[in-house]
Amino acid sequence: MNRQLRNKEKIWRNRLKSFRKSKRRDWRHARPQPQWLFHAIDISRERLREFLFWVDNVQKVEDERKTLTDFAEGWEKGEIFAYVLYNTDEKIVGTIDVHNISYGNHFAELGYWLKDGETGKGYISEILPHIEKTFFSAGLHRLVIECETDNIASAAVAERNGYVFEGIAAGKVFGYGKYRDCKVYAKVLPD
Repeated sequence: MNRQLRNKEKIWRNRLKSFRKSKRRDWRHARPQPQWLFHAIDISRERLREFLFWVDNVQKVEDERKTLTDFAEGWEKGEIFAYVLYNTDEKIVGTIDVHNISYGNHFAELGYWLKDGETGKGYISEILPHIEKTFFSAGLHRLVIECETDNIASAAVAERNGYVFEGIAAGKVFGYGKYRDCKVYAKVLPD
């Protein structure tokens, strides 16, 4: 990698890190009380675990505390940017994150989940334009949403928000003893 590209990566990482200073009430850098986030996961466990295999690794508050510590470290390294979503009553409704960031290729993937009782209320559609604006202006060119082919709700979010269906990634994820196909959606900045 040449020096110019390394410098660009450093600038992008710094811009992305500054995103944490946002004052929006409905989303924040992922540092809530771990018991609150654990509770949101725990009450939604059966629905979430169908597509999010990490849910089985979060069995107690201490597991969530470790996850939050890992996210904070990933944030500082510019590897993952995770946000907790709140409703107007300051209650946690879910999370959204930017991960698998390729600074050299200018793209990243998005992931999100909402707790039971909060789906279908437009939280992800409301926050996506802010995520896109911030990360596109920081130098990314492409954002990707991947979801299992059976995950109708996540596919609908991608489609509603202008992500273009690019195809099926066969056997993309392995969970519960079998390989699963994923739909791939992307939003790309025009040249």
